[in-house]
Amino acid sequence: HQEEIRIHQAKSREMQERLTSTEADVRTAHGELTMAQQRIVILQADLKRSNEAVQAREKEGKEMALRYQEDLHRKEEQHDINIKALDDKIAKKNQKIGKMSRHLQMLYDEKAQISGVTKQLADAMSRIGSISSRTEPSYASRSRIATDSKLLDADDESDE
Repeated sequence: HQEEIRIHQAKSREMQERLTSTEADVRTAHGELTMAQQRIVILQADLKRSNEAVQAREKEGKEMALRYQEDLHRKEEQHDINIKALDDKIAKKNQKIGKMSRHLQMLYDEKAQISGVTKQLADAMSRIGSISSRTEPSYASRSRIATDSKLLDADDESDE
C-alpha cells in the first residue's frame, strides 16, 4: 500500500511539476501575447501615422498640382496679353510705315514736279541767255563797266 502511496505521490509530484511548468509556459505565452498585443498597438499607431502622412502628402501634392495649374493658367493669360500688346504695337508701326510711305511717295512726286519745273526754268534761262547775248553787251564787258564805275566812285570819295 505504501508503494502505491509513493507511486501516487511521485505521480502527484510529477503532475505538480508539469502543472508548474505548464503555468510557467502559460505565463510566458501570456507575456509574449501581451508583448505581441503591445507591438500590434504600436504598429497600428505607426500605420495610422503613415497613412496620415501619405494622405497629407497626397493632399499637398494635389494642392501643389492645383497651384501649378493656376500658375500655368495665369502665365498663359499673361502670354496672351503680351502677344495682343505686341500685335497692337505691330499694327501701329505698320500704320505709321504706311503713312510714311505715302508721305515719301508725295515727296518723290513733288521732287519729280520740281525737277520738271527746274528743267523748264533751265530751258527758259538758256533761251533768255541766247536772246540777251544778242541784245546786251557780254558778261566780260559788263564786268569791266562795273569795275570802272566802282573806281570812279572811289576817286570821287577820295576827292571829297
